[in-house]
This record gives sequence, structure tokens and C-alpha cells, in this order.
Amino acid sequence: MKQYSKLKDMYKGSPLLVCGNGPSLKDVPVELFKKYPVMGSNSVYTHQYLNDNPVDWYVLEGLGHLKTEEERNARIPYIRKVAKNKGFTAVNRRAIQYFQHLDNVYTVDYVNERGQQFRNFDFNPFLYFGSGHCVTAAMLQLAYFLTTGPVLLVGLDHKFNGDSWHYYEDELAPEFVSMPKSEYQKFRMRVDPFFEQVASVYKETDRKLINLTPKSEARMFTAGEYKDWI
Repeated sequence: MKQYSKLKDMYKGSPLLVCGNGPSLKDVPVELFKKYPVMGSNSVYTHQYLNDNPVDWYVLEGLGHLKTEEERNARIPYIRKVAKNKGFTAVNRRAIQYFQHLDNVYTVDYVNERGQQFRNFDFNPFLYFGSGHCVTAAMLQLAYFLTTGPVLLVGLDHKFNGDSWHYYEDELAPEFVSMPKSEYQKFRMRVDPFFEQVASVYKETDRKLINLTPKSEARMFTAGEYKDWI
């Protein structure tokens, strides 16, 4: 395993932008991406600006998005772009054999050696992190580890309107399918309690976590506006 201790507070004091994949991501002012370090996940590379200007941290924490060779290979060019841009990738250690030949790749997981799933926010996510059933939950634990500055959420719509689920068409990311509304309610029942735990940890440790996503339904996070951070 690569040494992760050098990553602790690597952006000390700086805001860190964490990208959800909600439809509003396409409307985030580019100035924000240019101004702060950026963390994104899964098919974030389908966002044209973030494809041309790779994120500083690329996160593949789940196994479901890496279950086929086609899906794994789809990520490799972007991981190489991220590394070439002096960025880093965090990939689930249970899939590391497919990515360990690449530069600047670190492992993460929510399952320990005994096969037990972690449930709580973890301050050392490169060992194990708490499963929030959502890659954004993993990113928020990584962000806490990487910076002491404000963590800014964008693209976290956290809602289903019957039309769109991501900022890209689902066929651009074959591992995603449109989620039935009934399933989305189950998703919220799993994710929301963990998001509330994350919000509580940040608050109780005097760390700023601000959701800049307009009209987001992730109301457990303090709301903010783009204009205050550009």
C-alpha cells in the first residue's frame, strides 16, 4: 500500500470543491473549478470542462461501477489524465489489481479484513471509511482528511424529478440506469442518516461544510451560494 500519511492536510487551509453528479453540476460556474482543488467521482469525466481539466482527486469507491472490463477500462484514460496533471485517484482496494499499474493511485474501502462494513464517519479514510451508500459520503471523509479549510459541495441535487438523475445522459455511463422513484426513496433512507452524521462531525469539530447546490434537497448541510466563493 502506498503511504497515505503525506496526504494528510495536503490542502491545509484551502477550500476543496467536492462534486456530486447531479444535473446542476453542468451549471456550476467554471470560475469555481479554476479557483480551488476539485474532487470528483465515477463518470465525472463526461463533464466537458472536467474532462479537459482533470480533477485533483478522482474517487472510485464502489465495486458496482467497476464490475466489468468495459467499465474498468473506461476509467483508465481519465486516471492517467489526472496523474499527468499531478492529481490523485482513490480506488476501492478490492479492485486495485486493475489499477495498481497506474500512477498516483491510492486504495480505499468500507470493508475491513474480516468482511465487516464500516458504518461510521472515519477520520482516517485511507484505512477504512464509513459506508454511506453513496460515493459523496466517501468523498466527504476524504475531503476532511485532505484539508482543514472549507469543503464546498456542488452538484449535490439529492433529488429525483422523474426526468434526470445525472448531468449526463445515462448512456454515456452504462453502469448507471434511471432510478425508479420507489427505489430512490429507499436510497434516501440509507444515505440521509449518514449525511446527517457527516454534517454533525464537521460542525462539532469546527470544520466548514457548505452546500452550494441551488435548491438541493440535502438540507442537512449548511447552504451557501456560488457568488460568495468566486
